[in-house]
Amino acid sequence: MTGFLRTILRPAGRFTTFGQASAFSLSRILKTIDDPSVEIVSFDVYDTLLVRPVIEPADLFFLTALKLRKQRLSENFIAFRQEAERLARRRMREQDPLREEPTLDAIYEALAEITELSAREVADIKTIELENERRSLSSRKLIREVYEHARQKGKRLIAISDSYASRDFIWSVLQEQGFQAIERIYVSSEFGRCKASGKLYSIVLEDLKVAGSKLLHLGDNLHSDVRQAQDAGIRAAYVPSAVYTYFALSGFAKLWAANGDHLPLESRLLLGMIINTCFDKPNKKQWKPGTLFNDDGHVFGYGYLGPILLVARSMKHHNKAAPAGQWLQAINITNATSPALIDISESTSKFLTDAEALFGDKLKNPRSLQNFSEVLFRAVAHTHSVGDKAILGALPSVNPSIKATVALSSLSLRRRIELIVLKPLLGARKYVQLVVDRPKFFTMTKNPALKFYYRQNRRDASH
Repeated sequence: MTGFLRTILRPAGRFTTFGQASAFSLSRILKTIDDPSVEIVSFDVYDTLLVRPVIEPADLFFLTALKLRKQRLSENFIAFRQEAERLARRRMREQDPLREEPTLDAIYEALAEITELSAREVADIKTIELENERRSLSSRKLIREVYEHARQKGKRLIAISDSYASRDFIWSVLQEQGFQAIERIYVSSEFGRCKASGKLYSIVLEDLKVAGSKLLHLGDNLHSDVRQAQDAGIRAAYVPSAVYTYFALSGFAKLWAANGDHLPLESRLLLGMIINTCFDKPNKKQWKPGTLFNDDGHVFGYGYLGPILLVARSMKHHNKAAPAGQWLQAINITNATSPALIDISESTSKFLTDAEALFGDKLKNPRSLQNFSEVLFRAVAHTHSVGDKAILGALPSVNPSIKATVALSSLSLRRRIELIVLKPLLGARKYVQLVVDRPKFFTMTKNPALKFYYRQNRRDASH
């Protein structure tokens, strides 16, 4: 089980803060901002204003390791980087017991000592890490809406972050991402005090010379952004992160808890990219039980079809993912005008573009991607079975005469991908026909995209 999941999962697989997540209300936040007594709106930075394609922040170190392949530090960089941070924090407490956050410079000074690298080499690695961090950060759409609302209402806007990154770095990224109206940034590495202890809030209020009741703070950490802010007299609103939302509201938590540790880091980054793109809004009604991909073309294209095509591009045996590629080609060739199909096609292409931007030419581990595809499929099959009481099988409620189901373990990867890919195009009855008698289904169908797909893929996939 990953560290993130370990901290938020109960033994029963439920989330300790699910009640707070499901109680999130964007309208309530906007209404609070409208309150004339609120003069300043404050935002947490990471996972609130800005998102990264990660499940856990340390996953991003993998991108730095990829760029160090020609250096002796490459294979062990992640472990060395984590150890350097621990050493920097320990020394910080020894030298200044009151200080609560080290700087990135202090972390890299510790890294130089651990690895015995030269000052020039360490400086180059730090530059690579910051470039990767900058390149991976993007604005969170949900909070952009809140930010724009507050700006239009004439509120003063600030940001408060617990981070070893420098204020200048965070300021420059926020400017690049369009948050120019933020007038001040308070970073724990600069002041040596954190939100987690509540001490950074005291510094903020003293600097702004304002009562806490006139400030509204938004963030994704219940302790640091909500409880400690409230203890300082500040109004606070909890905005669960996209990662938390995915696991808490999609029902995938137990499955990923069992499989997440087995995912290579490049696959974890791809999963993080999908989550932060498709599960931005923490709304209990966002996920529809018993549906594949939430009946959402964007989720389907970006969250499953895109990864399958990425697998196909990275493997010599492209036929294993052929149905996905042929289906997408069918949409394009038949000039499909359905908004849903266009959404799927565009979202699939967007995933491939984002994956290339994130990894460049470094994503060349077919086995890692195939494992990711397999785990992603199990997540999809899990959702399907929860809703339909059958795994990729006939639906008795649709056709009572069909009682048999198709066992998941008996399906080839090719056949499973086909069933998953074609599901959004079909109603329940048509889907049953595809499951029970594949050749007859394609013979009878009048859908031009499906006919094209079948002509390109006549060989029946065995059950």
